[in-house]
Amino acid sequence: MATARSESHVSTGVGPQASFVSTSPEARLPVELWQLIIAHLDDHCFVWFVLRRTSHFFRLVTEDLFARYIFRTCIVRFAGEHAKKLLFLPT
Repeated sequence: MATARSESHVSTGVGPQASFVSTSPEARLPVELWQLIIAHLDDHCFVWFVLRRTSHFFRLVTEDLFARYIFRTCIVRFAGEHAKKLLFLPT
């Protein structure tokens, strides 16, 4: 069951809201520490597609981390013949 903790979203502004913090083992560490651990993982695809699916807590922490830091530095590039058609580039 979800319980409010002293290091909640309201006091720090980071991580999931207090109503979403569970009593699961991963929630025993502060959200900020989990964000540091996840941020140091090199494989962002693993974090987004696998870690998010392990628990509700990890989903909230991972999505918050990606929204705040990782998506801001991402660049999307289109290449190849299909990209030219998609972007309406002159040939």
